[in-house]
Amino acid sequence: MDLLIKLATQLDDKEFDQVLDQVKKVNKKDLVQEYIDIVNKFMNEGTDLGSATHFAYMDLLIDPETGKEKS
Repeated sequence: MDLLIKLATQLDDKEFDQVLDQVKKVNKKDLVQEYIDIVNKFMNEGTDLGSATHFAYMDLLIDPETGKEKS
């Protein structure tokens, strides 16, 4: 819940919409907790929220070799 509050208060509307789309995709693959853990890890290291959510999404759902979403 803390992450949701941070998302709602720290991101502009466009960034927030992008993150919501990412969370929907992560949720379909039952990876929400992993997503939250990665976001928190990056934020604890000093990464801003927008970048942390992007890194978590890329790590969980994007194949680094093809640049496309993992199936």
